[in-house]
Amino acid sequence: MALDVYVGSLTGYYADGPTTAVQRLAWQQRVPYMVIRDGRPDGHAEHDVIHSAVLAWREQLRRGLGDRLGQRLDWDESAEAPSFTGRPGWDGYGGVLLLAAHDEHPELEAPATVSADWPDDVAYQTAVAAGAGSCYDHLLLPDLWLPCRFEFTFRTQDAAGHTVDVGSAATLLAQLRTLRDRTGLAVPDGGGEQDHPPGPKPPLRDAARHGLATLLRLAARAVDHQLPMRLDY
Repeated sequence: MALDVYVGSLTGYYADGPTTAVQRLAWQQRVPYMVIRDGRPDGHAEHDVIHSAVLAWREQLRRGLGDRLGQRLDWDESAEAPSFTGRPGWDGYGGVLLLAAHDEHPELEAPATVSADWPDDVAYQTAVAAGAGSCYDHLLLPDLWLPCRFEFTFRTQDAAGHTVDVGSAATLLAQLRTLRDRTGLAVPDGGGEQDHPPGPKPPLRDAARHGLATLLRLAARAVDHQLPMRLDY
């Protein structure tokens, strides 16, 4: 199963999913939903259901966060909203997270490569432990980043009722740039030539370079266009 990153409206994200996901969205957000058959077009009806469900979820989130945000939680959920995707892959994503964890814990030996069990790495487990206060918390913890600047992360349910950890796209971008500068990986914000997957079983820094290039590019798009960003797998 590949790991992609999506930047764009959440309406667009869910619209590319299966019909069962639309039904779950409608049920979760209490939006009326009816499958139209007998040859009648249902694309617009389905899009409207998704759009209404996402807006209802965003409003619930606004009320729940209250005055913890310094700005209004808002973004473009129209059909005209742009979207961007990239594929860091599990090696690239894991490489970035391992690089960040070992930058914070240089006393622990970093692995030479990114293996399938990278989430069991001691430095990573230490960095994501409850109360760890990592300086890379918006990189290490979230599955979903919102286009509003805030310094905390939190756990909630997404519009479809799945548990997600949420961070700020702007804070993520700042932390990715800090990681790049502290580790000396020559990766531009736009990705550039580094945005190419390495071969099988790549060294840690090669995998991290590809993952960091992809994440930097997409986080910059999320900030520039004021759109959500989320992992997709």
